[in-house]
Amino acid sequence: MVNGGPQKKRVLNLAAAPLLQNLIERLMLLIFTIWTGLTISFLVTRLSPRNPAEQVLSRIQGAGVFMRPEEIEVMRRTIMGLFGLDKPIWEQYFSFIQSVFTFRFGPSLLNFPVAANDIISIYMPWTIFLLLTATLISWIIGVVTGIVMSIREHKRGVRVLEYIFITMFPLPYVVLAIAFLIIFVGVLRVYIGVTIIPKITLSLETLWAMFSRAWLPALSIIVLSSVNWAMGSLALARTAKREPHVFYAMVRGIPTNLLLKRYIGKNVLILQITALALSLGNIFGGALVTEYIFNYPGLGTLLYQSIVTNDFNTMLGVTTYSILGVATASFMIDMIYPFIDPRVRYGGGE
Repeated sequence: MVNGGPQKKRVLNLAAAPLLQNLIERLMLLIFTIWTGLTISFLVTRLSPRNPAEQVLSRIQGAGVFMRPEEIEVMRRTIMGLFGLDKPIWEQYFSFIQSVFTFRFGPSLLNFPVAANDIISIYMPWTIFLLLTATLISWIIGVVTGIVMSIREHKRGVRVLEYIFITMFPLPYVVLAIAFLIIFVGVLRVYIGVTIIPKITLSLETLWAMFSRAWLPALSIIVLSSVNWAMGSLALARTAKREPHVFYAMVRGIPTNLLLKRYIGKNVLILQITALALSLGNIFGGALVTEYIFNYPGLGTLLYQSIVTNDFNTMLGVTTYSILGVATASFMIDMIYPFIDPRVRYGGGE
């Protein structure tokens, strides 16, 4: 009994060592991943042959405003200085890295003089509402459908459903989205949405405005994503059924509900939860194709507009949120995975 306390403390220290080591390694990898992504994003904008100042001058002259050559040169220098583009590239880089810590990316070129982070804050709730809802619904439908199909795969209806899924699986999303747009807007005329982006408030009016604009793009995402989740879950479930302990349980005639819960379902969920977390991390990048087709006011639309207009600050702001979302989701999965899957141990142990 005398040595029980120190021995127990020593065991706890040995158990905590791999956890601390893994945490430090993952944090270093997280920082390196974020830094790499931010650096590449910055270099892409600065190595672009297009100049934001020339873009602004072209729009001014295109509006019929006459300026003398010296006035054009003064305005060009003013615009370059205003956006910090007249500084050496290494100074611009460190200014950008500093802005990541404060989430202040400077003025938006497209919506000058409004700050880029203010513009992003307007569009971000719309993207989160759309993609969070669509991702969760499609994941639940797809995973449950795939697991159930694996249990009843010899039924004729299940085989027909699988053939339908196989046909839809390679279908390009653009084709499905345009088909939905034609059916619900051109033929049925049931999708109108909002023409003005309302200020996001905690009210039923705002919720209804977001739902009325998001339900059709969300439906287009849910239909195809559910098929992808279902096919992936079905493949994982069939692999799990070939495991010796699962096959033995099936031979013993264990009830279907218990088989789904303890054997097949658990194996499928372990991997699909990982994929779900990574998908949720991607929502901060927006859904460019979806938002563009349905003219949805999200981060994907904002990113597209910033690329077209060379709005570097807004472009880097949206990209930063996307990088942080994906990297953080990956980090969290790495840390909690041993709690989800008991076969995984910190430090590489079994």
